[in-house]
Amino acid sequence: MTKLMSVNRIVVIFFLLTVLVISAAGFWSKSRQAYPAQKFNYIDVKVNPVLFYPAIKQYPASPGNSQAKVLIAPHHDLASRLIARLFSQVAGDQIKTVYIIGPNHKNSGAGKIITAPVTWRTDLGEVASDFNTVDLLRRERLADFDAKRITAEHSVNTLIPFVKNYFPRARVVPLILFHNLDPETAGRLADFIYGRADSETLIIGSLDFSHYLSSLAAEKNDKITEQAIKDFDYEKIFSLNDDFVDSPVTLATVMKIAGLLGAARPEFFEHANSAGLANTESVLSSTSYFTILFK
Repeated sequence: MTKLMSVNRIVVIFFLLTVLVISAAGFWSKSRQAYPAQKFNYIDVKVNPVLFYPAIKQYPASPGNSQAKVLIAPHHDLASRLIARLFSQVAGDQIKTVYIIGPNHKNSGAGKIITAPVTWRTDLGEVASDFNTVDLLRRERLADFDAKRITAEHSVNTLIPFVKNYFPRARVVPLILFHNLDPETAGRLADFIYGRADSETLIIGSLDFSHYLSSLAAEKNDKITEQAIKDFDYEKIFSLNDDFVDSPVTLATVMKIAGLLGAARPEFFEHANSAGLANTESVLSSTSYFTILFK
């Protein structure tokens, strides 16, 4: 009888172990299905060393200087000093999630709002997507996966090394928007981000402003854009084109998030033009930049 009981006990243990192994395999399989391309979505991001390293050296992280929840930063490496100075104001390990929202410059890909599970490899180390949030955006049909577009989009990639330097523990939610994204869908995206934001979240609008104009014409247009931002004039912003900002819908979406978060006081930190940054007095085609903190 004792021998029979021992055999039965062994059979039961074997059965339980089998169930555990099968369950674990199922969980692993489902996890992989949630991010079907995660294994392959790697991109090497290189910086312009002449611009990037002097900028982060000049502006080391200075945690606690600002309580800004929402930023607007350029995505042109010529403006590296502006990006570094802006990020240094809110730097720190406390930031765990960074949303980078920028234009889809090619205006192509899987959908009008695109995201993807990506890992960026930089000289400072790897930066991973916030895979849970990225997948939730897809499951709620707010965004479509397109790793090819995300990994090719400089409105995201330009900022990644700066994120790694100033927010070393952060994961990134990359979002790029079609130029003709409608205000209603943009509002739904803003509501989603607001609903998930907490004290460890930072939202960055990746934007360059007036394009292809002389530095004098750009200066005039920038005054109009600045006033629209100060007034939170969404109708005016949606009416602009790339003579004023490269993605009006991105600007409006980021401002909507700032308003929902109670960060409705834009602080215009710096304003510059590519002509000045390149030490050229006046050119026929230039790009202008604002760095802005919303508090």
